[in-house]
Amino acid sequence: GVLNVRGDIESVLSLHRLLGLKESEPTPQARIILAHSETIRSGIFVDSVEDVIRVDKNLIKPPISTLTPAIKSFSVGGETFYHEHYVTLLAIKNIFQAIADAAASP
Repeated sequence: GVLNVRGDIESVLSLHRLLGLKESEPTPQARIILAHSETIRSGIFVDSVEDVIRVDKNLIKPPISTLTPAIKSFSVGGETFYHEHYVTLLAIKNIFQAIADAAASP
């Protein structure tokens, strides 16, 4: 979809398909996160936002071995533990690059 952000029209991406996850129906908890990396800026549709935190590099651990290959390819190299749950960290740059590569291929 698209989103008007202070007069700028931005695309909105759903990561479900890219990450190999089942598409979900929008709920009241769904949000759009505005992200940018280098020259690309886009909204990313997510099921919910639990919190926004800063993670110190020394708290990032290697990703667990049970992650799917699709998710591993977008990992920034790890996971962190937050509120008694493991959280996989995704690299926006890698996500945008994969989308750009897919759009450029015939």
